[in-house]
Amino acid sequence: MAKLDGPEFAILVNDYLHESDLASQANLISYYFTKPIEINSEYFLISPQIGISVAGPDDSADIILRNASVAMLHASEDEETAYAYLRSNS
Repeated sequence: MAKLDGPEFAILVNDYLHESDLASQANLISYYFTKPIEINSEYFLISPQIGISVAGPDDSADIILRNASVAMLHASEDEETAYAYLRSNS
């Protein structure tokens, strides 16, 4: 895991069998945010948007992160799921 700009983080997963495994991980991450967080006697609900970049063999780190950012924007548009995929063209 790495912290990127602002409230963005990246998690690298390089050992999975199916894209559905990535969706399961995204759902698990989202699950941990289902309960409000208390800070100074105030409660906050955080709802993550997760962008999943499925990389091709020739993709650079820049392309992978850009695709994840675009997928995250798509995830923020869909209230039903907390994640979205963007597959590489390579």
